[in-house]
Amino acid sequence: MAIRNKIGEVENIKSKQELSSLHDLLSKAGTVRARLQLEVSSAERRFIEAQTAAFRARKSSGIPDLETHLLPQAMIRPGAQLAQAAEDLIVSLFPAVFPKTPDLSNLLSILMERRQLTKDADDDEDDDEFEPFQVWPDPFPDQLVVKISQWLSAKFEENRSWRIDELIDAGTHEGFNAIEQQCIAFCLYRSFPDSESEFENHHAVLDGEYETRVVRGDNLRFDVKTKV
Repeated sequence: MAIRNKIGEVENIKSKQELSSLHDLLSKAGTVRARLQLEVSSAERRFIEAQTAAFRARKSSGIPDLETHLLPQAMIRPGAQLAQAAEDLIVSLFPAVFPKTPDLSNLLSILMERRQLTKDADDDEDDDEFEPFQVWPDPFPDQLVVKISQWLSAKFEENRSWRIDELIDAGTHEGFNAIEQQCIAFCLYRSFPDSESEFENHHAVLDGEYETRVVRGDNLRFDVKTKV
């Protein structure tokens, strides 16, 4: 109020402008001070209201509780109804186009398939018998394989090419029986890869087919390896 009165008394224009600016500045400062005083005086009340709002009891959301409502209601439902709901849910998760390879669900359905019993499971009268395990004899004993391998090694020492049918014919002329002739083919097929061959100086290649009285199949030709 004193500054306002002083403005009316001053005749200099510049002094009036300076006093007016000072009056406006003081008025704004007073407004800020009053606002600050109001904020400080109401801080305690607003703090208590904020704490009360933070720790007040929450309102129910309206969604049924899992333990008190959903699970008890689900337990009293028939199993067929639950299975139908689960089936609809699973089907909704399937892709629109099924892949050609079987997926996990198909494999599980096959594993969980219940098979019908051909007879009553409670029937104690069981006429089944355990059959003894039949041991089949080896058609080519070790002694026979050693004999034929030695005979073939002697043939390959002639430093020439041989075919399976030629060697079987040679064995036939020397009096080999049917099992020995088959063993010739067995030993030669076993020596087809170079890594397994018993004849280091020869290399086996396919050469058509052959058929004899006791054996037939793909013919192999054993050529002499060229020295590098």
